[in-house]
Amino acid sequence: MHAKMKTIKSLLLTCALAVLFSCGDAGFGFDVAAEVPVDPGEIRIDVPPATFNLDPDQFTFNYDLNDVDGFADAVDELNRQGAEVYLLGISYEISGVNDAGDTFDEAVPVEVNRVDFNLSSGTVSADLPLSGGILGNTSKTPLDVTTIKNVIENELLNRQGFTMDFVFDAGVVVPPAMLDVIDFNILIYFDVALRVRNINN
Repeated sequence: MHAKMKTIKSLLLTCALAVLFSCGDAGFGFDVAAEVPVDPGEIRIDVPPATFNLDPDQFTFNYDLNDVDGFADAVDELNRQGAEVYLLGISYEISGVNDAGDTFDEAVPVEVNRVDFNLSSGTVSADLPLSGGILGNTSKTPLDVTTIKNVIENELLNRQGFTMDFVFDAGVVVPPAMLDVIDFNILIYFDVALRVRNINN
């Protein structure tokens, strides 16, 4: 047990994660938590010189516990009895709208703006509300995941990850004189905690 405690303490120092320890007759366990931003890359949407509703393809990215620094020891133990995954929250952030040098007014009306979580049990969604229904830079903002929290936790516990689709559908856009582009960045922050118990058994 002494060697394992050293490993956990090293994990705490090197990864700056919140770690709690507990020891008992059945062995010891720990909680480890981390908030990680997931970046699908720059979103680029072509805007042809015609008036129409922008309905681009969805943008796909993924979240996987195995990709989170400091989760390795805990993920290896998630198949043990008593292991749990807690979704503490999901937030989003939008940046790069109407940056210097952009020739097209990217603050366009938005009809659909959401994230679809593709789980083994089906797809669940969370809306990304925008001020006034207009695309714009948005500081880190919590998503309402109250109704889907449990199914996401179960997916992470049993499968450890999933893909997501960022879905964007603009309303009527004033056409540019020539082909232009809307480009911006979106980050989805996952705040997740893992609990492992009886890992000596």
